[in-house]
Amino acid sequence: MILETSICSISLEAIQVIQIVPRLSKYDFSEEVQANGYRSFISIVNRCCLHLLQLCRHICVNKTSLLFRSAFYLKELEAYVDVLGQLMAFLG
Repeated sequence: MILETSICSISLEAIQVIQIVPRLSKYDFSEEVQANGYRSFISIVNRCCLHLLQLCRHICVNKTSLLFRSAFYLKELEAYVDVLGQLMAFLG
């Protein structure tokens, strides 16, 4: 139940980010230079979320394996969650 709720809230936040993307050109440095930091920020968040989803899928599939290294995957999950937490703090 908690996982489903967090997935739903992530979906709503993703929709809000998608609504921002078409407006990014308004904040560019100039017409020749497409740079404003928002694209980079969205790219970093997108890559972190995609990697977290891949990691969660991998964990779900392989968690019963004899060679599953739970400590390694726990550290990796914690690292990506920390990155997303810092990115959220950057916005706030």
